[in-house]
Amino acid sequence: MISMPPAPEAGAPIPRPPFHQVACVQLIVLMPVVIGLALQDVGLAIAVVLGGLTGVLPQAWFAWYAFRGKGRQGRVTERLIQGEATKIGLAALMCAAAFRCIPELQAVPFFVALITMMALGWWITARVLTAKV
Repeated sequence: MISMPPAPEAGAPIPRPPFHQVACVQLIVLMPVVIGLALQDVGLAIAVVLGGLTGVLPQAWFAWYAFRGKGRQGRVTERLIQGEATKIGLAALMCAAAFRCIPELQAVPFFVALITMMALGWWITARVLTAKV
């Protein structure tokens, strides 16, 4: 008996990558740093936590949005493009809100934390994607 392949709407039988782990690891790295800084300088800790969250939250949203369901290749590509555009918009909005709401926010620690969390996210993602299943 010949079996028919699944319909394109059924999605690929490839398991969803564990991208939620990326945000969890980023937060596990960020929080002890922020707690340690809060003991020394609260203003610095606030800048680092806001910068770190500005790096983590849009990326976590993108991972959820882009990989939330299975579908045809066109739908996946569409979700990736929409998700990336929204991620960039969320990051810009969070930066603007942080500096608008806290005018005395220290810019250098904010952006160092933002860039560090982004780089850590890229590195963890590469590790997740190249891990042997």
